Amino acid sequence: MDKKPHILYKNRICNDNCSGSSNSQELFDDKVREASNSQDSFEEQSYNFIQLKQEIFRLKQHDLILKVNKIKTSIEQQIKNDTTKTVNLENVIDLFIKSQARMQ
Repeated sequence: MDKKPHILYKNRICNDNCSGSSNSQELFDDKVREASNSQDSFEEQSYNFIQLKQEIFRLKQHDLILKVNKIKTSIEQQIKNDTTKTVNLENVIDLFIKSQARMQ
């Protein structure tokens, strides 16, 4: 593309309004000023990367805690199910031994 972004943007605004009047020019100028102001304020901001890193770590930690709690709950439920099965199997074995003892 040979055209600069602001020219393409101006052409798009003119095409959208289909009038080519000064209103579209004013709209374009307002948008350019708005973009310029937001870019200037963006460049003037200072960033605390240590704080950002800590916040990312905190969010990841929170996400991992939720996953660990979900896995813990799943494991506890599986242990409960396996314990119930073991107790039932123990009762079956006891009945089998008692029935074998009576037959002898």
